[in-house]
Amino acid sequence: ASEGELARLAGVPPFRVKALRQQVRYWNPRMLANAALLLTNTDAALKAGVINELGVAQVLDPAQRIALLERTVLDITRMRITN
Repeated sequence: ASEGELARLAGVPPFRVKALRQQVRYWNPRMLANAALLLTNTDAALKAGVINELGVAQVLDPAQRIALLERTVLDITRMRITN
């Protein structure tokens, strides 16, 4: 399908579709699955906290949330660079 058609279906501007098409060559299904899993785990930790080494749920404070987000972005960036 053309960029215009895909953009209309997705409800985004055509330049977004073009940018995604250029990025897709850097990712394979395994990498996308790993990134999605990492994002899912990060989302859960931000919303509900994490389980510490004693098995107790711990809510993250603002500094821990920022650190987790930064680490997630870096991990996903490394996935793309190293593969």
